Amino acid sequence: MRYLILIAVFVSGCAIAPIFEPVFEPVFKPAPPPKLTPEIVARQFEAAAFDDGLGLADPVLMRWTEPVKFFFLSESWGHALPYSIDINRINKRIAEAAGTAVDVVLDFDQANLTVTLLPRRLFYQAIKRLRKKLPNAHQIAATNACFAALSQKQKDGTITAAAIVIATDISEDDRRHCIPEKFYQIMGLPGDSCVYRPSLVCSQDTVLELQPADELLLAVLYDNELKPGMTKDEALPLVLELIKKRWPEFIKDE
Repeated sequence: MRYLILIAVFVSGCAIAPIFEPVFEPVFKPAPPPKLTPEIVARQFEAAAFDDGLGLADPVLMRWTEPVKFFFLSESWGHALPYSIDINRINKRIAEAAGTAVDVVLDFDQANLTVTLLPRRLFYQAIKRLRKKLPNAHQIAATNACFAALSQKQKDGTITAAAIVIATDISEDDRRHCIPEKFYQIMGLPGDSCVYRPSLVCSQDTVLELQPADELLLAVLYDNELKPGMTKDEALPLVLELIKKRWPEFIKDE
């Protein structure tokens, strides 16, 4: 029995910049972000790994146990080519941090991850091709321009298939943000959290690259001491120890 975890990003909003700078500094300034510590990173891991936003009962640790093999769906290879450079760069960093292969394949039937790059008007046709692997992925295609879907074995925590869909008629900044965010989420960290910032798992940030602490989260998730299917109570004590152990690999202390 399978169930889906759907992750969506709405990109229709606009940011409005002030037309002038204030002459005087404001009386109240926002508090600076807390200093990055293993405990703070562990709290980010907890939310990213165990809170998918759907309120699923008894969430478990999720990750791939086989190499990730992705297939491009697009109007044409030439249409997808501008994105392939960014995608390959991001996947190289993800693969290095997680210690697992993330590679493109040329056969749709060999893929366990489908990456669709199309104008919004063609989303529905693309989603129809994905129904066999991800039966409910089409449900949010009508209202979102960037989303991902995961399929996992119930309670086992093993991710068996995924899909990423990115519209090609949105802004370049939105696309460049969607690519790392969605590839990161389908690795098993779909939750939203802003305990530390900036971060790919914080919906309030628009970052274009993996942050060092984000890479640390991936490395911990795919460490051999953790197993897919672990409950929060089973995983979190190990998570903090692994973060402390692997901290020097990713974080340069000030």
